[in-house]
Amino acid sequence: MYAEALYLQQHGRARARLKTIIEGPDGTLERIIRSIRESRGTVSGKLRAEYPILQREEIAQDVVTAIREEFPW
Repeated sequence: MYAEALYLQQHGRARARLKTIIEGPDGTLERIIRSIRESRGTVSGKLRAEYPILQREEIAQDVVTAIREEFPW
């Protein structure tokens, strides 16, 4: 139970941090978080094609950093 609560807190903080970098509905931010976590910090070509804002390297790096700081791997 503790691990699940911790995960939800981290996820909420990661989503809030992403909102300061990029705009989008929660579903979009959830998709980005999930994809980057699964790839351990890599923004895939598919993700970049789906969300063109991530083609800008400085934004992609900021997004990865925000997620990495909440979900260290």
